[in-house]
Amino acid sequence: MKKSLVIGGTSSGVGKTIITLALLHLLKNKNLQSFKVGPDFIDPLYHKAITGMPSYNLDSFLLSENTILSSFYSKNFDIAIIEGVMGLFDGLGPDFYGSTAHIAKIIGSPIILVIDGEKLSYSAAAILHGFKNLDKSLNISGVIFNKIGGEGHLRMLKDSAKMAGVEFIGAIPKKDYFKISERHLGLVNPEEKTFNTTMLDEMSEFLDIDKLYELSAINHPTKINISKNTGKNFSKIKIGVALDRAFFFYYQDNLDFFKERNVNLVFFSPLKDELPDVDGLYIGGGYPELYADKLEKNEKIRSQIKKSRIPIYAECGGMLYLLRRLDSREMCSIFNAEANMTNKLQSIGYTVAETVEDTLIAPKNYLIKGHEFHYSQISINENFAYRLIRGKGIKDGKDGLFRDNVIANYMHLHALSDPFLFEHFLSRCHDGA
Repeated sequence: MKKSLVIGGTSSGVGKTIITLALLHLLKNKNLQSFKVGPDFIDPLYHKAITGMPSYNLDSFLLSENTILSSFYSKNFDIAIIEGVMGLFDGLGPDFYGSTAHIAKIIGSPIILVIDGEKLSYSAAAILHGFKNLDKSLNISGVIFNKIGGEGHLRMLKDSAKMAGVEFIGAIPKKDYFKISERHLGLVNPEEKTFNTTMLDEMSEFLDIDKLYELSAINHPTKINISKNTGKNFSKIKIGVALDRAFFFYYQDNLDFFKERNVNLVFFSPLKDELPDVDGLYIGGGYPELYADKLEKNEKIRSQIKKSRIPIYAECGGMLYLLRRLDSREMCSIFNAEANMTNKLQSIGYTVAETVEDTLIAPKNYLIKGHEFHYSQISINENFAYRLIRGKGIKDGKDGLFRDNVIANYMHLHALSDPFLFEHFLSRCHDGA
């Protein structure tokens, strides 16, 4: 029987990610699968760095309940660890829609709550009591405290867990050593440096893995429909995927979507490669602003992309690469616009867009769900492909720069949210092949 645990938090910043990684490290010799709640590209890369296996996103705004169940239960695992997002109940309304709690309820998984215990003692009991009783249909079965002090502090927190009727799983001491470096879009990409598994070994000593494993279980839904690939076969299509330190924000489901349709994915680096011989390009988000000088120096591929007539789909950082300039560095100049990075977050959240033009991924008057997260601003007078019903976009609630063979947007898309979008893209690539 499959087992699973959702690692939720009382808020953002309590240590969900580092504790999730420690648990994955402890369980990596088992048949293990990791997941991440919500729209996140970096945390799943950390999961993969520990387990050696792709991690998948579960998002109840972007994905239907049946799609979430199908994605989850179709994976081959004995135990799954699902890292939550923000605070356990932080969603899009008082019904907790889109939250970690919502995902836990859909898949029927127990929850381990992470609490920052640095400035708490017996008040932790009240916090646990509140979280446990706000929605009694949830199974908050255990707690892990982070940033604790000495033995006296530990004793009070253990007592608090007992008072609230929640199993004590462990307590991580407060050490600067137990953290991961961050930057403006989140954690530093784990591929940028050697991952410190010694830190995880040390953290593991403070966790009761046997008790954790005992608590893991799934209250299986009565009916699960595992979706099967019924899409077209695109075996003759080659899609170039930009993948390096500048561009790496891709949902694993998006890459799997192409592979399941027998698309030949050709990975390349805009930092150092030439344009591969492909029928279309997929350029995801990432940190092009950190490597703008290197992207500018690879003039050959920028010229090749600009002159190419193959279909191109680009998201966020990929869109910035297609502009004339990024922070005064020359980019591909497909669109006559300049982007500049800011110190202030410009937009974060889910998006709903309506197409106002026929595009590479959808016809006119089509609704698209996605999410946006960026620190850049774009100076542009171009026409836009999308009118945003929800979200900020590029300018005045509009997003989507487009040409006949190109569509580029701040909005990130999940292929399983609406398979039609990427199939429409592949069909255009096929028509030009």
